[in-house]
Amino acid sequence: MKNFIIIALIFLSLLINFFSFNKVQDWGDDFAAYVIQAKTVHDGSYTELERNIKRNDFILNYPWGFPVLISPLIAYFETNIIVIKIYIYLFFILSLIVLFYLFREEKETALITILMLSSCPFFWDFKNYILADIPNLFFVLLTLLVANRLLIKGHAIINIYFTYFITGVLVFMSYMIRNQSVVILPAIILVQLVKFRRDLFSLKSLLQMVIPPLIFLLLLFVSNQLIRVKSVTYLDQYANFDLGKTVLNNIFYYLKAWQELFAITDIIKNVNTIFTAFFLVFALIGAVATAKKNMLFIVFFGISMSLVLISPFYQGVRYLIPLVPFLFYFFVTGFRYVIFHIHAKNKFKQAAYYSVIGIIIFLSITTISVYTYQSLASRQEAEGPYKKASVAMLNYIKNNTNKNEMIGFCKPRAMLLYTGRNAVIPTSYDECIRKKIDYLVYYKNAIAEQLPKDSIESHQNDFSEVFKNVDFIVFKKLRTHSQ
Repeated sequence: MKNFIIIALIFLSLLINFFSFNKVQDWGDDFAAYVIQAKTVHDGSYTELERNIKRNDFILNYPWGFPVLISPLIAYFETNIIVIKIYIYLFFILSLIVLFYLFREEKETALITILMLSSCPFFWDFKNYILADIPNLFFVLLTLLVANRLLIKGHAIINIYFTYFITGVLVFMSYMIRNQSVVILPAIILVQLVKFRRDLFSLKSLLQMVIPPLIFLLLLFVSNQLIRVKSVTYLDQYANFDLGKTVLNNIFYYLKAWQELFAITDIIKNVNTIFTAFFLVFALIGAVATAKKNMLFIVFFGISMSLVLISPFYQGVRYLIPLVPFLFYFFVTGFRYVIFHIHAKNKFKQAAYYSVIGIIIFLSITTISVYTYQSLASRQEAEGPYKKASVAMLNYIKNNTNKNEMIGFCKPRAMLLYTGRNAVIPTSYDECIRKKIDYLVYYKNAIAEQLPKDSIESHQNDFSEVFKNVDFIVFKKLRTHSQ
């Protein structure tokens, strides 16, 4: 009966999510790069992409896995963006199914974990972004499912060698969506070292250890030969960074980043720091209590956290999304472990356990329900490229400039996507000259860097105002760049 109620609540949470898809996109223009790449895959215009990469200020060559995934539906981007968002959300649903099979021996715990994920306000909000993280979550969980079934449970697909072959393929697919997913390989190898420690140098053990990385490297080599435009690696950002200082800063940053999971949850948001600490403590207990059977997941979690701790750039909890299902599972496991080891009557233990879990789930479902109602009832336009003022500005640029002219704007990739014009971000007048800007767009509501209004006004003889509305002013550069 309890499992039936949990399953019903899972379906309710998913239904609430389906009602809250919107037809807009904010100005965070990572999505624009993905869409541009997907259009490139769809129409084969790689030469144009290479030209735009040289002229645009921001990354236009993310890993190709996600653009390939959405390329069959990319035509809907301009006509019905919700189709693409729902398509991406289907990977979230598939992730929940995979998660059930990861922990199916503990059916109730697995279902509670799935319910917490499906009702989580963070994912309710995140589903409206066209980003690679949710499909990546699915492929990471699927890879871990296949690897864990063999390494920990001894269940092979056909035979052990074919299973390791499939594992290598899945690691490659995960990597092609988000490069950070390569951490699955060392996680698998470390668990293999533990498993094969008594027979480590036998041909059978060595063959099993070498198949996944070999298949991964082979597919990576083939893909590099086939893909004309290589994806960004970020390695240059590690050139001059201070490891000790970076790790120390990141420890505090990512401890705080976990709070994003509950940042808009009703009531919890008022005591978010305390609640997150409570959550993390019980998750740690759960990981320790189940270390043997969940060895692969714990090693994967640890290596993934190590990677973000040495990263010189921040992305908040978004970088931790593949770890969130395990955090929730370990919390449920750890909280249950502690409660049921208290010396008290079993009825009291059950009441305490289900009350706390129930309150968290109730608050989560209530929160996403309220936000869904508000989003459906709201008539206020969201900031972004679909707002009327934004559409008017983008149409002006598209219809009154030529393709070779450079635009100064705080969101270069969005400008390229919606107008076909390359853009850069000038933060000073000298940069306008150096970057050879022909038109400058000043965004009144910008939170990103742009040329300050007073700097434009101090060079008013060099700019001519050609377009203005409630949110934007478009200036045309008057002087030649040689001046």
